[in-house]
Amino acid sequence: MASLPASIASIAGAIAIPACVLLFGITPPASRQSLADNQNRPASAVPGKKPSLKILYDGMLLNGRTFMFPTRAGLFALSSWQVKNDGSAPLPAGLAVRLYFSDSVGGSARPSIWEQLTSTDPAYPAEFLWKSQGAVNTGETRDLPGFENSGTGLIRSVKGKLVVSVGTGVAAEAIFLIRPVN
Repeated sequence: MASLPASIASIAGAIAIPACVLLFGITPPASRQSLADNQNRPASAVPGKKPSLKILYDGMLLNGRTFMFPTRAGLFALSSWQVKNDGSAPLPAGLAVRLYFSDSVGGSARPSIWEQLTSTDPAYPAEFLWKSQGAVNTGETRDLPGFENSGTGLIRSVKGKLVVSVGTGVAAEAIFLIRPVN
């Protein structure tokens, strides 16, 4: 470090920082390797990196929205929802998407996609489940399958809740309202 100014050389030597970092912000090869190792570790193992999921409908946040459907048939369809990962790490594979309703909406018009379950949430007695094997990468927006009710028609407002979880943890939740109109 003889060619560096004395003040920089003494700082670098005293705290063992390579001169290339102090002068030019260049990361030495050993540090580059540890950064590359972080890219191969799971998100939970990399400090400060985690997924951040948002639930959207037609590209806008779903939470707090109201959807209106004519009461003639009492049927409704919700078909344009997505999940978006704005976080700094991917959301692992194995998403479970649960759709809850505060009142009976009949069954799913697509039971092969949305499986009807017995709800354990007293505020939302109607529950449907869809599972995905894929991960949601950082910056990715993934479409979710639409839901159409069947059977009994919608005759009064119903609160809905969409919950996206991975494993035992909830990644995101949104509450919305479905209102019949005359």
